[in-house]
Amino acid sequence: CTLLKHLHFPPIELMSHHEPLTDAERVGIAHMRNNLKGTLLEDDTHFLLDDLLMARFLRQKKGNPEKGLAALEACLAWRRERKPHRITFEDVAVWPATGVVVIAEKTKLGVPVVYFTPPKGLKVPAEVRADFTVWYCEELMRRGYNESVTVMDFSRVDAAPSGEEERARKLIDEIRANYYPLFDSKVLLVNMPFVLRVIFGVMTAFLSEAQKSTLVTGLKPKHLLDWIDASDLSDTLGGQRSFPKSAETGGYDIFASFPPKRT
Repeated sequence: CTLLKHLHFPPIELMSHHEPLTDAERVGIAHMRNNLKGTLLEDDTHFLLDDLLMARFLRQKKGNPEKGLAALEACLAWRRERKPHRITFEDVAVWPATGVVVIAEKTKLGVPVVYFTPPKGLKVPAEVRADFTVWYCEELMRRGYNESVTVMDFSRVDAAPSGEEERARKLIDEIRANYYPLFDSKVLLVNMPFVLRVIFGVMTAFLSEAQKSTLVTGLKPKHLLDWIDASDLSDTLGGQRSFPKSAETGGYDIFASFPPKRT
């Protein structure tokens, strides 16, 4: 392409578990930046409108700059209306108090890890679960991170998800796709029972191709050592690290193991 030969691209440090940017993607990002109209609220300071963010929206829309830009504009409008940066931990604490999730350091590339053990028959509203996802993405961004890796351990699951579980999953998938696309640079699925493997195609049918590319299935705990050192891997998955629990709730003490602020 003649245009590409005459463009100079400064180096961009891409999210570490994603593929490097192509020249065509850099052109698309430049188009998005030059045509972006939306703005953020004054106190929404950690949602950085940088090239890395735009790359995620671009890839979510199969590299189409116009669609990537439209998706980013819609996200900015949502942020102004929904104000996700103002959600507090107290607003969502009932979900981590159940002991299903802990957020900690780190993959071999230094990316925060979200350990999630889907529960069986746990009664927490779908909206609260979704808001928790929003909260921890916002908290990670406040601390200087632009991605996470999720480890989903299905060892407690022995049946197909209930209607409420399905509603929660769809709500979270929608939020991730529209407002935090590819924030999960990898999703490592461990101990998936046969019943879920059978319906996996249905469960992921509405994910974008970019989202599907982050999924790694068929894993046993030992395979996680390809991504996470044993010293950082949860002891519930054969690693050496244990995470503090709250004496009050019995769930994980979220802030005791949360990744520190980047300097």
